[in-house]
Amino acid sequence: MHLRSCVKFPASIRALQRRPATPTLYPPATPAQANLVHKAAVFPSHVRALHSSQTPPPSRWVSDIRARIGKCISFGCNPAQVQRAAGVLSTLAKEWCVLSAGSEGYLTGGRRGLENQQVVHRRIAARTFEDVAIYDYRDAKKTVLPGFMLDVFRETWRKQEEQTEWARGRIWSLLREVELLEKETWDREDAVEDLGGARK
Repeated sequence: MHLRSCVKFPASIRALQRRPATPTLYPPATPAQANLVHKAAVFPSHVRALHSSQTPPPSRWVSDIRARIGKCISFGCNPAQVQRAAGVLSTLAKEWCVLSAGSEGYLTGGRRGLENQQVVHRRIAARTFEDVAIYDYRDAKKTVLPGFMLDVFRETWRKQEEQTEWARGRIWSLLREVELLEKETWDREDAVEDLGGARK
């Protein structure tokens, strides 16, 4: 496991890493991602502000999405709504592990430290922070990190911040899609639960 890929650095190191923000370039959105972004645009600005990529998602967002989709389906969905619900569940099945870790700032993909580690299959329940003191044993006193090490820390921190922003934005887009489905199914004035053959 690569330690640098799994640890979020403390405030003492983050303070050394501050520099002017640079634009973040992301790969082009897939059709499914573009569809989610388009649908999210129907929400008022004050609602979108509450669900920004800087806001941590609910701790139980994975199980919440599954339960909420199930409720929408139980009240009855048309074919288009079923297709959208299936798309959300498909994304959840493929990406939930990466999104859960990424929303906390962990790097995923490639040879990053949390890739294929069983520990990330449990919901994150605690956070730990560590302050590190650099000590020079030859001079018997505290010292500072060499410049090349600070460069590595800065780059790793930048990637962690980008990963956090991307993952949280992706999670909130899924939650917004679920909200839209709820407004179109059970959360409307004329909503009637689909009881199948039991309904007359």
